[in-house]
Amino acid sequence: MVLFGGVSAEHEVSLNSACNVIKGLKKLSSEYEVFSVGITKKGEWFLYDGEINKISSGEWVNEKNKLKPAFISPVRGPMSGLAVIDEAQEKKINIIKVDVVIPVLHGKNGEDGTVQGLCELAGIPYVGCDVLSSTLCMDKVVANCLLTNYEINKPEYIWVKGYDYSVSPESVLSGIKDWSKGRYPVFVKPSNAGSSFGISKVRSEEGLKEAVEKALKYDTKVIVERGIDAREIECAVLGEKDDIFVSILGEIVPSGDFYDYGSKYGKKTLLNLNVNLPSDLEFRIKDIAKKAYALLGCSGLSRVDFFLEKGTEKIFLNEINTFPGFTESSMYPKLMNESGFSFEEVLEKLIDFAKKKRAVRSATE
Repeated sequence: MVLFGGVSAEHEVSLNSACNVIKGLKKLSSEYEVFSVGITKKGEWFLYDGEINKISSGEWVNEKNKLKPAFISPVRGPMSGLAVIDEAQEKKINIIKVDVVIPVLHGKNGEDGTVQGLCELAGIPYVGCDVLSSTLCMDKVVANCLLTNYEINKPEYIWVKGYDYSVSPESVLSGIKDWSKGRYPVFVKPSNAGSSFGISKVRSEEGLKEAVEKALKYDTKVIVERGIDAREIECAVLGEKDDIFVSILGEIVPSGDFYDYGSKYGKKTLLNLNVNLPSDLEFRIKDIAKKAYALLGCSGLSRVDFFLEKGTEKIFLNEINTFPGFTESSMYPKLMNESGFSFEEVLEKLIDFAKKKRAVRSATE
């Protein structure tokens, strides 16, 4: 079962990723029976049995004759699986047994442990990180605290609560200004959001108020990070526990002032897959990626993003994305392909990992 859409600012990105995944599964094996389940922006779940390309365009939601209300049943045993409501038969519920769920969901209500928890309740194998690691990596504040505690370099940061800002915005802004000590730029981000939604690059204290309020539209916590003059380096990670593979390194050369949503999914940003770094520096970046992946309990896949400071070559871990984009322009599949894994091979490995992980979990329940 491929889940797509979702109640998230990254809804459209998910549609494009899922379209690629479904096409990849159909190429991979004719033995796979793929059930496409879309979640609307309002949170409605539907089993979709229409043209794949209408998923990426967003037209799928208007194909009323191709939609059936559906949901993952959290009840184990005979009722476990994809529950499909047949409205033509007095809303009879039919249960479809599902071998693996691929939650191609980005951001809140999908990549943050919520859907993973639902799959755990149902006892259904699912691709990607588990509940805890999904939650940890999604929350930038919590992830930063854990990573810095284990001496993994992070950009200097401060964070604030939305509630505190609502009570006394002047006090919160004053605290940020005192922390910055006049050193700009800084980046203001929602703690829980992806695809660079709600992020602002602030060059002076006059821009802080607008940036904080923009970030609070996406989350109840805001993190402010010191800007670093750096190259943006990324790597793809695939695997479980002691079997972890780290891809070649890629570099993002944004088309805009920084790697915002428009840069990520536009066509002008350069994705450099031939990063020329000294072998020892490349080894260190990959080693940190593997260490952070294991520390936060990641499994299946993640994309780990770094800043490599110009001049000093100091390495800063930016963030870990537990279900990165799978669109045609996304870095994760490109890095894996350059590392010798086709898109279909990646999918096959992820499905295999999901089944094995569920078997281990079942043995301890």
